[in-house]
This record gives sequence, structure tokens and C-alpha cells, in this order.
Amino acid sequence: MTDEERAAISNGIWLCKECARKIDVDEAKYPVAQLAEWKGIHEKWISDGKPESAGREILVKNGGIGGFISNEGQGIGLDIQHTGKGPAERIVVEGSGIGEVITNTGTGTGKRIVSSGGGSASESHVIVNRPVGAAAGMISKLVLTNCDHCGRPVQFSKVIQGFAGDHEPLVAVRCPFCGGSNTI
Repeated sequence: MTDEERAAISNGIWLCKECARKIDVDEAKYPVAQLAEWKGIHEKWISDGKPESAGREILVKNGGIGGFISNEGQGIGLDIQHTGKGPAERIVVEGSGIGEVITNTGTGTGKRIVSSGGGSASESHVIVNRPVGAAAGMISKLVLTNCDHCGRPVQFSKVIQGFAGDHEPLVAVRCPFCGGSNTI
């Protein structure tokens, strides 16, 4: 690129200081084509009208878990009541990681969302910027097994919302009969 092309507004991309440094020092990990794609996605988001803010937002970048909810009783592990125009919750995962894991071993509800203001109940965005074994907006599983400790038949549920990575995460849940830890 010439100095003029490099300085042109069409070559610009808005980044925080930390991300700009990461991109500048690792051209192999952040090729020009990928940066142009990110810029195009963002410009489309702006031209379509920025989405309304969410009542609850989780953002995970480059690994980790944004939220973990475990319900072992009769109640509700997380109850979201939202009256805004945006979504009740928005979960974004960039690169790899897990937005939220919800487990339920009791008779109650792991997570309930009520959105009455016109927005969606929940949004999941998964942006994968490296090869991963699996990526999904949501994975929901009902696991019927025998407890590793007392041997009784047990029903566990696991929901992973917003996931990108090499392996689906395993989580520990308690048996509702003996309290023993099981991995699902």
C-alpha cells in the first residue's frame, strides 16, 4: 500500500488500543482479508441500525466461560424479566469459549426469560476466528444416567448457549438423592 492508501478512511477499522496492538504485531493470525471481513460485518450492523441494548449481556473473547448457572432445587436458577425493545439477553462469543452453561438437577427451572417489550428473549452470536472442533449458538442435552455414587437413575439437563471450541465442556452436577458429584 502507498502511504496515501494506508491513511485513507476506507482502510480504517475501529479497535481499542490492546486489540490494535495484537493485530499489528501478528499479521499471520490477523490477515488483511479477515480484518476486511470483520469491518464489513460491523459496517452492515451499523447500516442495518444498531440493535437495541440488551437487558443482560455476556461477551467472551478468546476462551473462558461468561456465565454458569446451576439449579439444584425447586426454584428458578436465573429469572430474567425484560420490558425493553432490545433482547432480554445477548450472548456473544468471539474466537473460542462458552457464553453460558446452565445445569439443572432439581425439579425447578434452570433459566427463565420473559421479554414483553417487543425484543427477542435471547440472542447468541458466535464469531469463530480460528479453526475449532465445534461451534453452536445453543446445545441442549438431557442426560439420563445412573449416579456415579449411589447408582440411582438420575436425570440431568445441560444447556450451553454460545459455544466455540475444540471440545464441548464437561460440567459437574450433583445427584439430587445423595449429593454426589457427577460429570456430564
